[in-house]
Amino acid sequence: MTLFCAWLNIQLLPLNIFLICLIIIGVGLLLFAIPVIPGVPIYFLCGVTITAAEEAASDADKLGGFGIAIVLGSATAFLTKMLACVLQQKVFGEQLGSGVSIRAAVTVNSEMMKAIRLMLAAPGFSFAACAILVGGPGPSRASVSPSMSLSLSLSMSMSALVSVSV
Repeated sequence: MTLFCAWLNIQLLPLNIFLICLIIIGVGLLLFAIPVIPGVPIYFLCGVTITAAEEAASDADKLGGFGIAIVLGSATAFLTKMLACVLQQKVFGEQLGSGVSIRAAVTVNSEMMKAIRLMLAAPGFSFAACAILVGGPGPSRASVSPSMSLSLSLSMSMSALVSVSV
């Protein structure tokens, strides 16, 4: 993963910074779709690549310095996370989550998934639900959300709450 991020950083360096943001969002969504890859490398890629592109840009193409690049990198990471929530819940969860083979692979009837289902059933914002939706296993979260009629807005607002507070 580290070598891929370093290679991508070198490849994207000569491009426009806004095009870099779009490419990072696309790559980030692909990486979020892989269950074993956590969000940290994606966020790291946003920060390193966008700030490096700002530093390497010519004077005419500069946005305003390192601080602006950090804000743009943070906004790109946040947007990527929100789009990944939609992708996981709407595409993976609702479209693929009804399949028996998918539900068996995610083990929706395991003790862990029953506990997740119970914690997510509580109305409103709770610390347990927020921890599951933000830090829980993505495929499991995506497959349980539709079966419990968990709204996308609740899932995204909990993710946004944690992202903003960090």
